[in-house]
Amino acid sequence: MGEASFLSIGNFSRLSRISIRSLRFYDEIQLLLPQFVDPSSGYRFYTADQLKEAEKIRLLRSLDVPLENIREILSGTDETVEQVIEQHKCRLRQQIEELKRTLQHLDRVSMHHRDIRPTLETEGPSKILSLGLMTGLSGIEPTRERTSRMLLRYAEEQGLKPVSPYMELRSVFINDQKDLFKPEMVAAVCPKDDPFEIELAYAVEGNAEVKSPFLLRELPAGTYLTLTHLGPYEPLHLVHQAMLEYVQKNDMTFMGGIREVYLKGPQDTSNADEWITRVQYEVSV
Repeated sequence: MGEASFLSIGNFSRLSRISIRSLRFYDEIQLLLPQFVDPSSGYRFYTADQLKEAEKIRLLRSLDVPLENIREILSGTDETVEQVIEQHKCRLRQQIEELKRTLQHLDRVSMHHRDIRPTLETEGPSKILSLGLMTGLSGIEPTRERTSRMLLRYAEEQGLKPVSPYMELRSVFINDQKDLFKPEMVAAVCPKDDPFEIELAYAVEGNAEVKSPFLLRELPAGTYLTLTHLGPYEPLHLVHQAMLEYVQKNDMTFMGGIREVYLKGPQDTSNADEWITRVQYEVSV
């Protein structure tokens, strides 16, 4: 081996700006093979001609292109290279959108903690068609959508007319005993994905003999601390946290009833930034 024509892995690392550890890994996965490996010492040696290929790899890795895609780019035709690059550009656009949503969520978090001003509203009695079920936080979104369709279909079959937005009802006290508070019923303080009971409902007009598991009942009037949330459902637990803190700081008595009223949601638009949810806590002042 002519020493002048080969570069040690250390020298190649400095010239290519790729760490020795990465060069060894690229050799193991056969992405960038050394030109020569000394059989007695195991030392790897490269040539100056390989610096161009190494620079491509370094640049693509700096752009978070997956190693398998880099392999396709290095060995593929111009058409293949264009396809792989377009796929990665698509992934980056998706990541940008996700980061934008994350920033919007952070803005909402800041807003809720800095400037929460819920209002007190009196809700009159109403007749509701509902379904009670057990769910966990991870499965609640598909459960809501599926149950909404079931309720609307059943209401139509029974001649009942929905007259309110879709809503979720919870009672956070055991058997209506105010001293037996169930914090796991409030999404804001639910640390695990333990199943909890909710009631999904529409206010309706009309009368019918409904059959289990559906329920037609009177929802009594009450005073509710109300806050409207604009955007995706993921940060709703922060709204609940802010509401609980507001109740405590303002010497209100929480009566145990919670409502989430979906004024605008997935059934109206696929743009989650346009969803509108009214969060209500039943209180006595």
